[in-house]
Amino acid sequence: MNRIIAFAFVLNFAVVPAALAEQADSFSVDLVFPSAPGCEYMRLDMGRLEDDGLIDMSANSMAHVPAINQSSLNICYSATAAQLVDAWRFSHGDKDYGKVTSYLAAAIDTGEDPDLVEHYDYDYRFIGGAEFHATIDRRRKDIDWGQMSDVLDYLAKGRACDVRELNKGIGASDQGKLLEDLRSAHAAYILWQLASAVGNQLGLGKYVIDGAVKQRVAEGAAMCMKNIGYGADQIPQISDLVKLLDQGNPMLFVQKEVDAACKKGRYSPKTPKPQTFVTGTPDGYRKHVDELFARKNPQPIGISFCGNIMKEGAGYKSSCWGHAAVLMGRRFNPESNQCELLVRNSWGPSCGMYAKDVKCEGNGNFWVSSDLMMKNTRQLTNLE
Repeated sequence: MNRIIAFAFVLNFAVVPAALAEQADSFSVDLVFPSAPGCEYMRLDMGRLEDDGLIDMSANSMAHVPAINQSSLNICYSATAAQLVDAWRFSHGDKDYGKVTSYLAAAIDTGEDPDLVEHYDYDYRFIGGAEFHATIDRRRKDIDWGQMSDVLDYLAKGRACDVRELNKGIGASDQGKLLEDLRSAHAAYILWQLASAVGNQLGLGKYVIDGAVKQRVAEGAAMCMKNIGYGADQIPQISDLVKLLDQGNPMLFVQKEVDAACKKGRYSPKTPKPQTFVTGTPDGYRKHVDELFARKNPQPIGISFCGNIMKEGAGYKSSCWGHAAVLMGRRFNPESNQCELLVRNSWGPSCGMYAKDVKCEGNGNFWVSSDLMMKNTRQLTNLE
């Protein structure tokens, strides 16, 4: 166990570099660890302060997990799950730190899990008496919401995707654009198809959806992938894209492309079954967090909470909107006389969107009052 002495406890703060976790045996550094009984200092990208005044440097499961910027994609649940998986892998013997679990592929793939799909039948009646019937797969229509536990269960089946494979030929910042372009291509076809069905039944004229139309839409989608930078082996066959257009579901269309890109990068993270904790009381959540952080080889915690506190602060007036992030540390703030929690968010390094109640580090992490966070917590998820 790598341990170093904490030389000073003074009334200010120190941001400890993650690299220290690997270099602690080679040099000594004066460190500052604000702590109080029941709020012992720890951050899982560095280590944990022990009762004997030493830092347990092995308690650093997040040291090699990169921060995420989900951009316009509303998949915080998947971003959080992917980071829990990588923290587990890296703290249980996997030293391939470049193999990072793709949160985008995880969100899309989880929506394709047949065990999670919920089917709904809808009958639409238009003015004039025309009817249109559709079967909707709620889980598969979009990826803009979901559950951490569903993603974790799916990834444990051996379907994690190495982000290096997904990003071959494109930058991670283009993944949102790829999704939107593919969705737009599919939406244009579906509208055309709907116009044909309604027009025919109302006698307003015949819109012909023939093979040539499908071919042009599919070719346009394939060209979009090529222009973004996908290689020929990552773009589905035009004939396959044509078939997917008739599924009436944009995410089946997108999932085909992602599966092709990840075909050489699938792996099993060998993670345990996720544990979900719901108590409804701040004290219950606080106690559970303390218990998890006190374990040997502590793991980060997925937290579902009211995201309002990040943008509006403690006095927010709007209805609670759900968000998910990673709990990865704790410290005592002597200025406010409060215990604070370190949160890894998925909004990138900018601090401009946070309220004054949130102390942003500028690296994807922020500190927030434990009391405020626990009052707004809805669920905790962990892997051990």
